[in-house]
Amino acid sequence: MGSMAFLQASEGPAIENLTTSTYILLFFSGFIASSALVLPGISGSLMLMIMGVFTTVISAVSNLQLDIIAVVGVGIVLGIVFMSKIVNFFLNNYYTGTFAVIIGMVIGSVFVVFPGWPAEGLLVLVSIVTFASGLAAAYLLGKVEYES
Repeated sequence: MGSMAFLQASEGPAIENLTTSTYILLFFSGFIASSALVLPGISGSLMLMIMGVFTTVISAVSNLQLDIIAVVGVGIVLGIVFMSKIVNFFLNNYYTGTFAVIIGMVIGSVFVVFPGWPAEGLLVLVSIVTFASGLAAAYLLGKVEYES
């Protein structure tokens, strides 16, 4: 995900000339973007933008173009099944290495989505308080889970 920050995600208008190759592109775009549903630290929307089909998919959803929705949807479903089987294989055979890669992707994605430090002192204080609240909530939820 961190390396994708350097790629130019240029998005043009929605694709209107639908050919067989366009449907194949949409299928594989959904297949690749679905990895974001299985692997943390990867944005499916950014993947679609990098492939240049985000506007087409959003336009198809807005205009209820069922052919595009179906092709991308089948790609997403098959991608989820395929990626979940791959992740399951690596977790069963290479547990520590798989977690290292997943944690690395999550940490790498922070640099892409981090908006920067707030300019005002009040916003810095609010940021610190919400960060501490999130940590406390995660700690308490983890404690409740392990006590059950």
